[in-house]
Amino acid sequence: MTSTDPHAAPPSPPSAHEAVSATGSLEQAVAWRITRAARLLRLHLAGVLRPHGVTPEQYFLLYRLREVEGAQGPGGCTQGELVDRTLDDRPNVSRLLAGMERAGWIERRPDPDDRRAKRVHLTAAGSALSDTLLALAVSERQRLFGGLDAHQSRVLDECLTHLEARLVAVG
Repeated sequence: MTSTDPHAAPPSPPSAHEAVSATGSLEQAVAWRITRAARLLRLHLAGVLRPHGVTPEQYFLLYRLREVEGAQGPGGCTQGELVDRTLDDRPNVSRLLAGMERAGWIERRPDPDDRRAKRVHLTAAGSALSDTLLALAVSERQRLFGGLDAHQSRVLDECLTHLEARLVAVG
């Protein structure tokens, strides 16, 4: 019988064994399936991008810069803004940007409003590469998610949005 007393202590969380047993097996556990699907998706994306000499992380940064320049004009954005909005990993973003700058895809220019900051901009080569990769990504997305109807796509998006918000909230 479930207690309806609002002052009752919350139920204790299940043990690791109970949590796995409740799903039947690790392969049926939702968190495992999400982790595995994310890994497979990343490996697939890496394979698609490899012939272009781009990693998934570099692709996401190129994509974000394209979005920023499309929405805000050619002013670029700071490295901090890229970290906050894309990968949330400052040392990794710094290393990635250095490699992208050496490849000629981006350039960092002084921020006119903050002498300490640099603004990151796509170069013409980076913009052309971004166009090519975006077309490739759209094609791959259609190939991978083509079996989902509009309702399934919307539900998947809502579930992922909810899960991401919960994960951010619990820290």
